[in-house]
Amino acid sequence: IFWKKIPINILPDLFLLPHSSWIEPLLKQGIKKEKLSVTGNPIWDRFVLKSIPDKNRNKDSKINILIVTDPLSQHGIWSLKKFSSFTKLLLINLLNESKVSISLKIHPASENKQFYEKILLNFKENIPIFQNQSIWKIINDYDMIISFGFSTVHSEIALNGNKMILLDFDFNFPYLDFVEESINFGNIKICNDIKSLNDMIFNFVDIKSNNDKFQEQIKSKFNLTGQSSQQCSEAILNLLKFF
Repeated sequence: IFWKKIPINILPDLFLLPHSSWIEPLLKQGIKKEKLSVTGNPIWDRFVLKSIPDKNRNKDSKINILIVTDPLSQHGIWSLKKFSSFTKLLLINLLNESKVSISLKIHPASENKQFYEKILLNFKENIPIFQNQSIWKIINDYDMIISFGFSTVHSEIALNGNKMILLDFDFNFPYLDFVEESINFGNIKICNDIKSLNDMIFNFVDIKSNNDKFQEQIKSKFNLTGQSSQQCSEAILNLLKFF
């Protein structure tokens, strides 16, 4: 609640680590090295890293943008009034640009589709709202993602190599795994001012991505082998041999 780090429990017999950067901090806590096992994070095993070819987009066609929302109001981070004002401001800004087409992907469980439908009554455009559909079944239909807040889906989009603009109007939310690395490689851009968003979209859409180099670094840094679940199991089984 107060953005404070949870104290590290030094009592376990085994620590399964997502990547090697955890080793030094845990050693400084007095934890023995033999208790540490770098296995990677099983949650990422389902992602098979592969190059995403850049789309040969017709420059005369509209830019298809998927807005991926974050339930900041439902999670008590923003007030409903603040969230509503922000959403309306974003939609007004984008819909004022005739060369942009947008759709919404809202949280499948935490958000109310009727909330967005009510806001969209103020606009003439027919804007699709996806909720129960998997983002991975629709994401490749879009040239770019726009999102905000902080969510695991940002990590997944970064890992998948899709172009994304993250809105940060002094929100100061933390970056989750892979996001900062994707920013450094240019696959994710940060927009600090709503007035610059549309220009950023047009400058960003035709820039070629750096997925090959990005994924090479990511695989090494985060131990992305696709076999983290198996490595966790083996580490636990090896521990049980001593009991």
